[in-house]
Amino acid sequence: MILKRLYTDRRVIGVRVLRAKRLQHFSPGLIDGGLAEGWLSIGQGVITIAGEAGPVAYRIVRAPGAYCCHCDAPVGGPERQSPGNDGLTEGQRHARDTHGDTPSPDPLNPAGYRIEAHFTGVLIGDEVETLTREEAAKFDQQVRETLAAKLRAKYGDTRDNAERRRAAKAAAGEG
Repeated sequence: MILKRLYTDRRVIGVRVLRAKRLQHFSPGLIDGGLAEGWLSIGQGVITIAGEAGPVAYRIVRAPGAYCCHCDAPVGGPERQSPGNDGLTEGQRHARDTHGDTPSPDPLNPAGYRIEAHFTGVLIGDEVETLTREEAAKFDQQVRETLAAKLRAKYGDTRDNAERRRAAKAAAGEG
């Protein structure tokens, strides 16, 4: 998803939805930021973005929490993944009791469960694509240039710093 915040007097007044795909992950930070700025709402199992061209809504299909890698069943939240009296977390206990000795199908989660820290939503309606490929490339380049300028302002030009270090080493006879 690509969103562009719209401002008036340095205050966010909404967003322009430039691209919205069918499946989307929403981090807690994006949810909190959107709620605070007023361009996102969440309720009745739907996340709605109040876009400039109209609302874009996603049906929530998975909330943050722990899920079995075998059957995708919810196995409690991260707070319930501390070992119990038997030394197993709720996710490990579910995998053992439900799936026996079957190894986890996910090599990155050998315990048989995973913790997801984001909401997963499925778009209600059609995908939004207001950018052409060329416009998307230009937008990406602008984002990169803006980020590079902010980093240079904060840390200085790293190319200049590298040149200064090489010159100092050469002057000291180290290089």
